[in-house]
Amino acid sequence: MTTTKWDDEALRPLREAFPWLTAVDPLDLPKLWAALMLRMTDVGLVRAQRSVPGEMAEALVASYVGGTLTTSASQKGYDVITREHERIEVKALRYTDPGRNSVAEFPFGDKGFDRLIVVCFEYDMTTREAWSIASHELDPLLTKGGRAGRGRLTLGPRAKARMEHIAPSVLLASR
Repeated sequence: MTTTKWDDEALRPLREAFPWLTAVDPLDLPKLWAALMLRMTDVGLVRAQRSVPGEMAEALVASYVGGTLTTSASQKGYDVITREHERIEVKALRYTDPGRNSVAEFPFGDKGFDRLIVVCFEYDMTTREAWSIASHELDPLLTKGGRAGRGRLTLGPRAKARMEHIAPSVLLASR
């Protein structure tokens, strides 16, 4: 796997948006990260300050389906519930190499949800797309993995062929 460096040409838009960032002392970067996490919590982008892509995906999906987030950011089984009581599990994938497609694997135990929605972000957290599938259609796509009783979904061409594609313009229109 290639690691993207700050001076890579593909990251020019981020460098141009935040030119002051190169002047920050490297030892202060963790403090800057902590301050950004607190600010994102204050404005409601994240709840638990754990996984920014995961929490942003959950908020996007809740808005998209007109549902509500579970009361706990660490709720087991599902993350969003709709007005019709459909339980939605949300997964997030952030592509870390600009312009490159990745294949992501997500572990699943007992499926305590009705629908899965995977939200994909670009390296700069721009929403790329989302994929949706009913839980009862998920089993043929799961492969054995990890601990007993758990399966893995590989978000590659085979899975995408069986899932509903949600364009970013549709996903973001609900915000």
